[in-house]
Amino acid sequence: MRTPMPGSTPIRAALLASAAALAACTPEQAPAPLSAGEQAFAVCLACHAADSQNRPTGPNLHGLFGRRAGTREGYFYSEPLKASGIVWDAPTLDAFIANPSERVPGTFMLSGVPDPARRAAIVEYLRGLE
Repeated sequence: MRTPMPGSTPIRAALLASAAALAACTPEQAPAPLSAGEQAFAVCLACHAADSQNRPTGPNLHGLFGRRAGTREGYFYSEPLKASGIVWDAPTLDAFIANPSERVPGTFMLSGVPDPARRAAIVEYLRGLE
């Protein structure tokens, strides 16, 4: 039985294996670097998807702009969000993700994004998913 190296963990081993696999890639095989919007949106992926699939924790955000809040088929929304009258555009999305429960008290979305630069990157990323 091998004795693990001091400081080694399964996560560290997985990261090293991933790094080795990436290093072996040709430039054509290497994944494209993430845009600023994709990087900013990464925090949203815990609950939301950027493709057409809803997650149990949140609706997908593909094609969000111009849509009325609380209307994505296949997702159960809070009554306050459905009744909010919001139609998503850049200003309303920015205000909502800054502090969702202040903008729509009773919404299921509890976590906001306080950093204006990160919000702007997320809004622009979502605008591009049309």
